[in-house]
Amino acid sequence: MKTVILCIDRDNDIGVKGKVDGPIIGREENVRAALALGLADPEDADTNTVLAAIKLYDQMTKDGENVEVATICGHTDVGYKSDRALARQLEEVIEVVNPNNAILVSNGAEDEFIIPMISSRLKIDHVHDVYVKQSRELESWYYYIVKSARDPKLRTKIIAPVSLAFILVGLFYLSPLISDIWNGNSTGPVTPYALPTLSTLIGIYILWRTYSVGDAIVIGARKTRDSVYDGDLSLIFYIGAILLVATGIVNGVNDASDSPVTGWFPQGVLFFTTGIPWFGAAAIVLEVKVAVNAVVLRDNVPANFWGLVISIVGLTFLSLAALHYIERLIDIPEAPGDQSIFIEVSVGAAILLVGYVQQRRTRLDTGTVRDRWRK
Repeated sequence: MKTVILCIDRDNDIGVKGKVDGPIIGREENVRAALALGLADPEDADTNTVLAAIKLYDQMTKDGENVEVATICGHTDVGYKSDRALARQLEEVIEVVNPNNAILVSNGAEDEFIIPMISSRLKIDHVHDVYVKQSRELESWYYYIVKSARDPKLRTKIIAPVSLAFILVGLFYLSPLISDIWNGNSTGPVTPYALPTLSTLIGIYILWRTYSVGDAIVIGARKTRDSVYDGDLSLIFYIGAILLVATGIVNGVNDASDSPVTGWFPQGVLFFTTGIPWFGAAAIVLEVKVAVNAVVLRDNVPANFWGLVISIVGLTFLSLAALHYIERLIDIPEAPGDQSIFIEVSVGAAILLVGYVQQRRTRLDTGTVRDRWRK
């Protein structure tokens, strides 16, 4: 009777980091894979898992057992892609080793998700869990949280939702204070808002650290400096777009606060009614940036440039028409008449139609050029 000691790397860290493709069959091959992964990422738990499988292989060989050790690797996209890859490699291991049963070596619950798939093909006698030499609770909580913060896959599944929950809960309990400040009312004692403020700050800090926002800002500043030296004018247009957005926000807040209407929804409608034209202008500036950079760098202006600009203008008119119509519905005194709304809808629809025709013409011209190239 032959036993295979099966090590699982469901997210393919060995392949991605160690550059070793699965399945990995045999003691020496697994030693090389563990060394490659350990050198690439000394903190990866899969290194310990492979070494634990090798140690178990040595112990069982010393006891006179007929065993072989193998590692199967999945895919970075954990799910059906990784499980299909594991199933395919397991079939190859079974064909090469021809085992009667298996001992599964795992480093966590994620690997153990595929036990049903393995047991449908091979009898599992034992599951050996591998933990880094810390307390089990520390391994399960602290180490897992640290690893999650560094792993892009786990980061989006765990860390981001938790930090957003901290922020949303904090803002929910801070909303009365924010409302009082917004409306210029007396805020009263602020002590009850200490915990919500702390919750919001913790959430922001977690997001900041997890996604390395500080490093991203530094890298962005360096890239911007280098692009300016290379003749890229993006920085000027970005500053212009930011100023336009800021102007829209300031004017929107002023109009909303100066209006006699009360309530967050009517004031929000007034804010966006004032801000939308400025936001649309900022979007146009960003599109102009692409065209100007293409001219300066002696590249081709994007074929859909005019279509996008025209579409932004049309959407701005339609958005204003929708907001003005809402103003009429909720009886805001400053709301324009039906004739003005009809004009905005007509102009916006006409401009969008022109943009659609321009985009379609661009696609047809591009297709004609491609057909000529093929001939």
